[in-house]
Amino acid sequence: MIFRSFRTVHRLPHPGRPFVQGVDIDRGTIWESTGRYGRSTLRQVDATDGSVLWSGRLPDELFAEGICLVGDVLWQLTWREGVALRWRLRDMAYDRVPYDAEGWGMCFTGTDVVTSDGSDRLTLRDPEDLRSHRTVSVRIGDRPASALNDLTWAEGVLWAVVHGTPYILGIDLADGRVCGWTDASDMRRDELPITAHVMNGIAALPGTDHFLLTGKHWRSLYEVEPRPIPPPRWARLEGLGTSF
Repeated sequence: MIFRSFRTVHRLPHPGRPFVQGVDIDRGTIWESTGRYGRSTLRQVDATDGSVLWSGRLPDELFAEGICLVGDVLWQLTWREGVALRWRLRDMAYDRVPYDAEGWGMCFTGTDVVTSDGSDRLTLRDPEDLRSHRTVSVRIGDRPASALNDLTWAEGVLWAVVHGTPYILGIDLADGRVCGWTDASDMRRDELPITAHVMNGIAALPGTDHFLLTGKHWRSLYEVEPRPIPPPRWARLEGLGTSF
């Protein structure tokens, strides 16, 4: 298993400090899904200065969750409403699509949409309609890795934020094995004075090994790069400790 931490490369302001449920990035645009009933939105943010370029409000009965881009479509999950929103980027209109699970995080691998539901399970889905065709149980050694939340895909590895913690797991989708562990405590520690400091937004930056990282009501969007660290004591005790 590879062990890492993050170093902040650049910090963007986060207007309104929204209740972030998911992020994605493409060609200089950051997309954010913000949650809560009566306050959920999809936002388009300038990746150079953090300014909000566009914001679309969801109906009051929907609680927005994770998002991912698939070509000229942006998928947005809802929490417990049994629907996903399929946004057309050409006109920023959406239609509702039935969804068979509780919505948490999602990402696109280039072939499949992968979703989480807050457990140790990841579901692989058709990018056209989100119909499920395979589930993967995620394990650290012999133990389930639960509370998987927002997701991103980078160089053949799926990275998952662990809800309520500063940790991000790298996962091999072939067998569900956790192959990487990243500690983002430094970023979360910067946000601790605010009421809600849950990390809940990760996106790989194309063409680099950097990530975009943020959270619920965070003051900033962080561009971060990984750096190796020694294996923590728990990993050494369980025989999982290697680094790079």
